[in-house]
Formats: sequence, C-alpha cells, structure tokens
Amino acid sequence: MRRADGDYAAVQSGARDCRMVVPAAVAWAASAACQAWGVAKGALVGLGCCVAALACMAVYVQARGCRPCHAGGVEIVAVCCVTMLCALASAQFASVMQTSDAVNALMEPGMAESAADAGPVAGSGAAVGTAGNGTAARVSGKSTVRGAVVVLRVTAPAQASVRRGFVCSVQARASGITIDGVSEGSAAQVTVWADERGCQAASGAMYRVQGTLATPSWGGDAAWLEATETDAWAMIRAPNAAQWASARMQRDFLGVTARLSDQGRVLVPGLTLGVMGQRSSVDALAGQNAVDSVYAAGLVDRFRNAGIMHLMAVSGGHFVLVAAFVGMLLRRCLASRRVVAVVTVGAYAVLVAVLFPSDSVTRAASMGCLGAVCLAVGRRAQAMSALAWTVLGAVVLCPSMAVSYGFALSVAAVAGIVMFAPALTRMAKAVLPSALAQPCAVTVAAQALSLPIQVMMGTGVPLCSVPANAIVAPFVDAATICGLASFAVSWCLPSVGFALAWLASGGTAIMERCAAWLGGSGGVYAWPDGVAGGLVLAGCEVVAVAVIALAARALRAVRRRDDDGTPVGRVAIARQGAEEWWRDVQRDVIHAQWDEDRGAPG
Repeated sequence: MRRADGDYAAVQSGARDCRMVVPAAVAWAASAACQAWGVAKGALVGLGCCVAALACMAVYVQARGCRPCHAGGVEIVAVCCVTMLCALASAQFASVMQTSDAVNALMEPGMAESAADAGPVAGSGAAVGTAGNGTAARVSGKSTVRGAVVVLRVTAPAQASVRRGFVCSVQARASGITIDGVSEGSAAQVTVWADERGCQAASGAMYRVQGTLATPSWGGDAAWLEATETDAWAMIRAPNAAQWASARMQRDFLGVTARLSDQGRVLVPGLTLGVMGQRSSVDALAGQNAVDSVYAAGLVDRFRNAGIMHLMAVSGGHFVLVAAFVGMLLRRCLASRRVVAVVTVGAYAVLVAVLFPSDSVTRAASMGCLGAVCLAVGRRAQAMSALAWTVLGAVVLCPSMAVSYGFALSVAAVAGIVMFAPALTRMAKAVLPSALAQPCAVTVAAQALSLPIQVMMGTGVPLCSVPANAIVAPFVDAATICGLASFAVSWCLPSVGFALAWLASGGTAIMERCAAWLGGSGGVYAWPDGVAGGLVLAGCEVVAVAVIALAARALRAVRRRDDDGTPVGRVAIARQGAEEWWRDVQRDVIHAQWDEDRGAPG
C-alpha cells in the first residue's frame, strides 16, 4: 500500500526491512551474557544492548533509508523484552540441563577426588561407582574416569586427530553412560579420540564406546572420551540409507582428491565440503602417503594472514550456487514459484546432509529456507530480515550458538555485506573497474563487522585481505562448481570425478599462489586479542567511518550548486569568491608582470 507521504520505494524495498534487527541483537547479547555470567547480568546486558541498538538503528535508518518501523518506541521495547525473555529462558534451561547431566557432573572440578575417596559420585543425578574397572582420579588438574562405557550417536564424519597418540577424532552426542553396571542418561556433547578403528565411525550411527572420560583442554565439549582399546567400539545401530549414502560419497570424493597435488589435496575438499584435506579421516589413514603436515600448516597460516581463510569454511556461496542452478533448471521447465521453492529447500537439505556440519552452514541453510518461503508466497527476499530471524531462532532454539565464534563471524560478515556492500560498490566503481570494484567492496563490507570478532580470536589484522580477495574472486565460483560436480559423480564415475577435481585444483592453485604472495608474516598486523582488543578495533572503525562521513559531507557542501550552476550555501559561496579573487590576482598581477617582462628590451 502506498504511504500518504508518497515514499513508496522506502516501504517496498524488501532488502531494507530492519525491524527485527534490534530484537535479534538484544536476544543474542542476553543469551551470551546469561551463559557467561548468569540470568541477572544477562538481563542487564540485554537492556543495555536494547538502548544501544535502538540508537544505532535510528542513525542507520536516517542515513541509509531503511524501511521505517510504524510501531512506536513502546512497541519496539516490548518486542525486545519478549525476545530477551525467550533467549534468557532458553539459555537458563540449557544451563540447568547441562549442570544436571551425568557426564557434565563427572567433569566438575573436585568431583573425581570425592568419587575416588567416597565411592559413588553423588549429586546432579549422576550415580557412578568407582570400584572394579571404573576408577575416578584427578590427573594434572583434569578429572578422569577410566573404564566408562558411553552410548553415543556420531554427529559428524571422523577427522584427523590434532592430539598426539590418537589417529582420529569423532564428534558425538552421548545418550547414556555406564560405569560398573550403574547407568545414567546423558545428552552431553563429547569428542572421541580414537585410533584407526575410530576413523571408520559412520556419521549418524549409534555406538557403545569404552574408554577414559577426561576434562577437555579446549573447546565447548562436555568431556573427551579416549578410546584406544581393541574392543572399544561396538555398533548398536547403523546409519540410515541417506546417511550411509552421504558418507559413501564423502569417502569416494576424498579418495579422488587424494590423487591430486598437495595443494589440491588440501584445498579442494576445503572449498567443496568445508574440511581441509589434511583434516580428513582418509588422509589420517594414508600413512606415508598423507599430506605433509608442515606444508599443510604453513598453507593454513598463509591463508589466514592473507585474509582468505573464509573460503575454506562453507557458507552462503554454496547455497547461492545451488539455488541459482535449481531456479534456472526449473524455470526452463516452466515450473511455478511454489515448485521452485519446494525443490530449492530439498536441494538445501541434500547440501546440508553432504557438507561437514558447522555453524556457518546452519546459518546459510536457515537464511536460504526463509528466502525460499518468501519465493513461495510471492514476496521479495529480505536479506536483513531473514538474517535477523535466523539469529533469533538460533539463539532461542540452540543457545550454544550465541557463544560460537563461527556463527558470529558468519552473521557479522553477512550483515556487513547487506548493509554496506551496495554503497561501497558504487563508490568503488568511481575509481576501479567493475570487475575489481565489487569484490573489493564486498571484502571491505564483510570485514567491517567481522574483523573485531577475528581480532578477539587472536588472528590479528590482515593487511592484504582486500587485494587477496579481489585476486581470487573470479576463480572461487568456478572452482566450487567443479568441486561440487566432482563430489556428485566421484562415487559412480571416479575418472570423471578426478577430472573435475583437477579442474577445481587449478582454481585453488591460484588461491595458493595468492596466499604465498600476500600471506607472509608481514601481511598481518599484530593487535591485542580478547574482548578488549575487539572493542578497541570496533571503536577505531566507528571513528574512521565518522571521519570519512564528515569529510564527504564537507566535500559535498563545498561542491554544492544550484541547477543553473550558482553556488548554494555559505561554504560554496565563499569558495567561489576565493576562486574569483585568485583569478583576478592571476590576471592583474602575475600575467601582467609576465607581459611586462616579455616586452622589456633585452
């Protein structure tokens, strides 16, 4: 419906619907603070973020012309309070469930000592004995429980171990734990460190695994399970047909890429599936034929220093390519938009099933499904609104997302691209060719919001990320398409799959050369890490943007003229007066003196 003031475009611009951004930001901040400091501080942080976000959104709406929110301030605050309460309730419920879980209870500090001294572990619903094979102890500041039998479901394909003494690591969700015949239910996330037998663990299968539970040294898992005994693994339930097919395709594709050069073995799986070749279980079992670990570590460092490490983490690019392919194919068949939307969602589901799971994949799939829903009902895709709803759903349904660096990086990069990329592209086209303007603008836009999060992780500030991304941008899509095509056919046509993987390795070779040129130790600026470093960098970015905006405004004021060329404004009139005075000086003094000198006798 047309507004009374005639601002029809501002209302109908689907890409600028910012109404849910503030509630999503408040819910995210409240959930993260609740998990770190408790409910009371989480509520205070949420309210503070509500005030700050409303102020920022007011500035952004004024500057960028976002769709205005017709609700008043009271309604906006009410929506923020509702989303904050939902996020706090979800985070608190998850915290209570985690505290009462048997595996989490065993890993609590002091629990192992009390178990070893007093017998069965009491409290938090955990009933675990210590006699016989099940013993609890405190070793090097870590709680360990030996002889534990854990029933678990594998949630991700096995990967090469990063710990000495183990071959593979497996991500799994526990469903129960048994020690000395005493069983207790559990839903804890655990990482299983295993030998060669663990590398054969099928994603989606249920296993009974015996080993030693230990407190994790890093990561967000509830416990580590070290399973190296001969009969440690026993399958309870095999994966279903879809999971078996996905694992088979992944294994065959990794086997095909193992015939490439070292850079292809490392980068093609990373670009295609989201796991770099040296981290796959196939490489872990390759023995002497495995990728050189020193080369792989150096390649990862160079990619990170060059600012192109995000290419090895699957995000929205894969889903955009799949959606474009499905849409092009079905529109040629004259399919309706509802059919296109349903098939697109199905393609997304297949893509999620075959990719290595990550928070960025979850974010991209959720946003893609919301875009498909918009297509089905005949509405324009709204990137910022879809991102806000994705964040809100993620932090409410899965509170651990609120404290995930991967999820935060993905959301920040997409938000920066949606908000800043169009304007930056227009400015870049004034000084750069179109082929370079867009990738440079997208890189700057993505890093505008994600760089403080990267600094918090201790990666420093990549100085050459803009030219590096501009160089590799023309080859990313082609290499990704070849990699996905290789993945699709390697299980049935290995020779064709190898040819497509070889073509993909041509694109990754350019990325490797770019990282070698721009990703040296001098390509990254050391910056203080942690929350303080991230906040300082964010403050520097705000100051820099403010200075640029003020300079641009002053420049426009200087150059402002009416339709007939007459200067408008005090600054412009003063500038014209100064120009006229300088022309008079040139005419009456400098040029006149020059004429006298030329006319004087030699």
